[in-house]
Parts: sequence; structure tokens; C-alpha cells
Amino acid sequence: MKRAAEQALFGIAANDPEEALYLVAFQDAEGETLSTGSYEMRFEAGKLPPVDAFWSLTAYDENRNLIANPIDRYSIGDRARDLVTEPDGSLIIHLRPDSPGPDREGNWLPTPTQGTWFVALRMYLPHQDAIDARWQCPPINRVG
Repeated sequence: MKRAAEQALFGIAANDPEEALYLVAFQDAEGETLSTGSYEMRFEAGKLPPVDAFWSLTAYDENRNLIANPIDRYSIGDRARDLVTEPDGSLIIHLRPDSPGPDREGNWLPTPTQGTWFVALRMYLPHQDAIDARWQCPPINRVG
């Protein structure tokens, strides 16, 4: 019931977990509501969302709308062409209203300049460890 209610929040038909999983975050790693500021989500090397199709992360404003931004980016995921991994193989997604710099802009998912927001991680054809919640999504950490 909870899964169906959360999916209805986004206007998504309720898929079976074997087809798609939707993880939603309204708070950072410290339990604070996501709001104005800079955040990072770090996927350690080899620990990207385990899927056979694709995954994407989308940010929404407090009214559940996509966030207008100067680069017209509304989601980021494994199909993004310009993602940059760290030397250790990890992937850092920058969640912030302003660019993290030209060398990291490919990893930037813009957030609002003011107000609260939330993200949804969509995983299509997830592996069993995601379905069973053995794979853990990394936390969203406030930075700066």
C-alpha cells in the first residue's frame, strides 16, 4: 500500500518490484529536510544502483514540480553522457542550485535556490539485492 501511495505521488503506475523500484528522499543523512544549500550523493565504486535496464535520480521542488534550471537538466543517471567518476571509481552527484564548476557540471543535478525539495531514485529492472533492500542507497550529505 505504501509503495503504491508513493508511486501515485509521482503519477506513476504501480509496477511490480521486479520491474521498477522508486526510492524517495526528503531528508539528508542528518535527518534534516532537504532545502537551500549544497549536497552530495556519493556512490562508492561498484555500488551504483544495481539494475539491468537503467537508473535515474530526479529532483522536485516542494510543489512536486521539476526544478527550472539554466542547463535544462531534470534528472541524472547511468545514461548521462558526461558523468565523471573520481580516481577511486566512486561517483559523486552534486545536488545544488549553482554549478559545482565546469569539471563537475556533468554530475550536477540542479536544486532550487530557495525552499525545500526532494529526490526520487528510479531503478528499472532492479537486481534482487535492491528488491530485498540488501543494496543500500547512499545518503545525501550537506556540504559547504
